[in-house]
Amino acid sequence: MVRVIKSGGRSVEEVLSSVEPDSEIVFWISRHNLTEEQKTAISDLHHPDAIVIHLNNIDFKGLGHFARLVDLCSRTGMVYIVPIRKPVDYISEVCRGNCGHLRFRTFGGYSNRRGGTFVFFCIYEVSVGHNEIIYKPCQTSRKQQLALV
Repeated sequence: MVRVIKSGGRSVEEVLSSVEPDSEIVFWISRHNLTEEQKTAISDLHHPDAIVIHLNNIDFKGLGHFARLVDLCSRTGMVYIVPIRKPVDYISEVCRGNCGHLRFRTFGGYSNRRGGTFVFFCIYEVSVGHNEIIYKPCQTSRKQQLALV
């Protein structure tokens, strides 16, 4: 299963210096922890032993700050962002072409108000002019589905 490393206020460079060379890196930009379903999805789409760097103390100062951080992280691995509040506006700007070449992923779902949990139902890949569902969880993992074919 994927391993999560919280940034704890450290810079991206500082966190990366503690990661084993040749590891597959994924970035999770959110104050929220990943759910087990989200970790499974990352494992299915990436390497089962991928390292998730959780940037949990980010307060975006604007679209430019968001774009610079996603660009920096994208040089090393795939970036996943939380799709609530300000990032939703930023996603719209990326799709309109206002952020150059950015590409990242976001989890589709909703907050279950009764249980206070996040109900995950898909992963979107977002880039200029592009917002597409690339993953939907099911009862069996993607690897199990491929083994059945």
